[in-house]
Amino acid sequence: MSQAKSKLVCGIDYGTTGTAAAWGYGTDEQSIDPPIYQVDEWPSQSRAKLPSTMQYPSGMQPRWGVEATPELETFRWTKLLLDPDLESTDFRDEELERVSRQRIMRLPAGKSAVRVVADYLSGIRNHLEQSYIFSQPNIKKEYWFSIPAGWSNDAQVRMSEAIHLAGFGQKPNEEFCLVTESEASAISILEASGERRKDIACYMITDVTATSYSLTELSSAIGPKSGSTIIDREFLKLMRHRFNASFITPFNDDNSDRRESLMNDFKKGKEAFTGDGSSHRLEFRMECFTSQWYDSTAGHIILSDSDMRAFFDTVVGQVLHHVNDQVDKATRGHFKIDELLMTGGLMRSKFAREAFSEGFKDAGFSRILFSEAPELSASLGAARKGLSGIITKNQTCNKSYFIACSGLREEPGICLQAFIDEPDAPAKPQQILVKTYKAVFHLYSRPGEPPVKTFFLKMSDGQNSRVLARLTCNLSDIPTDERALQPAAAGGVYSHQCISVTATFRVKGYLEIKVHTKCKVLAQKRVPRIWSERAGN
Repeated sequence: MSQAKSKLVCGIDYGTTGTAAAWGYGTDEQSIDPPIYQVDEWPSQSRAKLPSTMQYPSGMQPRWGVEATPELETFRWTKLLLDPDLESTDFRDEELERVSRQRIMRLPAGKSAVRVVADYLSGIRNHLEQSYIFSQPNIKKEYWFSIPAGWSNDAQVRMSEAIHLAGFGQKPNEEFCLVTESEASAISILEASGERRKDIACYMITDVTATSYSLTELSSAIGPKSGSTIIDREFLKLMRHRFNASFITPFNDDNSDRRESLMNDFKKGKEAFTGDGSSHRLEFRMECFTSQWYDSTAGHIILSDSDMRAFFDTVVGQVLHHVNDQVDKATRGHFKIDELLMTGGLMRSKFAREAFSEGFKDAGFSRILFSEAPELSASLGAARKGLSGIITKNQTCNKSYFIACSGLREEPGICLQAFIDEPDAPAKPQQILVKTYKAVFHLYSRPGEPPVKTFFLKMSDGQNSRVLARLTCNLSDIPTDERALQPAAAGGVYSHQCISVTATFRVKGYLEIKVHTKCKVLAQKRVPRIWSERAGN
């Protein structure tokens, strides 16, 4: 009897403002779900969520997360810059930057967004590998990264590049995979409750066993770039407007503990806010004696009930609009959504939960469910997906994918749309489900022609197409016994090679492209499997 192979799975939720990680052990033959553990020991702090920030001190190693110091320029929200379809001016706020001295959605000189994200993830990886659990040399490791459901193709490809540059998946016993934050959150709440529940991105549970769930995505994923961070931004803007230098100077002094204490108090205020009409006080000492919004004797900033409501109103309205849009798309397909799960840091707020419950009261849901640990659900769910073989059976695709090579004849013409539309077959726990499509190119090489050829994986929406990946191969690498040489009329010889391009769609979150002959792999590359980008229906 063969011995079951063990593996270590780590789910990493790299967020716009904060990052969390969770891990667990599993085997190929386990019959029950193993426990998942949250990583809560980071440099300089003992809590599960750490800031997604980077600093680049001159002549020194980059500082990530909690290693950041107040006197250095801090770069934040870099994750959003991975998506070229997103206009940074929609989020960049020069007024807020002046208040916080933080570089929001800006990059250090000479560094790309991919490089900055890679530097941050390198810090995560190096810290994890200092522990015995992650430093074991012979155990298989899977790293599952959660990503926004509405990210574009380019954003997902860039995230994959950053993950690879950070060192993940470069060892023989390692691989990294992608999962959307919404799917990971759905898995997390299923794990916690044991009931059949659906999440904000419109998934239907189509099969449940003792160790796995199958999810079918009912509508293509899109979503607002908003949340609790936007509320923090509005708070700081109000502070600058009301107090100007009286607030800005002490907020940005070298005592980072005061700044941290204020934002922690505001976070608690957000979570406790009920909209009952009462004012709220935040302790923060500053030189201000003439404002009705500051108690100089007690050293308290005063926020009215209307102030707090204004912070929430825009964000809650955005989320209500986008969720209703998702539900409308799903119900057009004759599906009925019974329960709605909402996660994310904003759901820590009692007022937000009540606002969403009120906003959706006529939407036909039997229940609206809120995660008990919304800011950690994506990392926990990502780890559970890797351990338990949970799959998404069928996903909506609004793009065609095809392979081309300039100057080559294609047999057959290969548009992968019909193949993509086929639903995945159910997978057993711990079984890697793969589907393969193979196309054959007949390649003719003339005398004196360079032996290097490039294949392109392209994406099309019916009007425009663009390249997602390039695979370059050298025909000289083809074994002699596989070459077919024939004399040319003008002298010399030309070759006729039969080259196969295999596309494998993997549940683990990527599309694997391989260029090969019968016996020789000439080139291969992984591209995130992206079926639901910017869907219109």
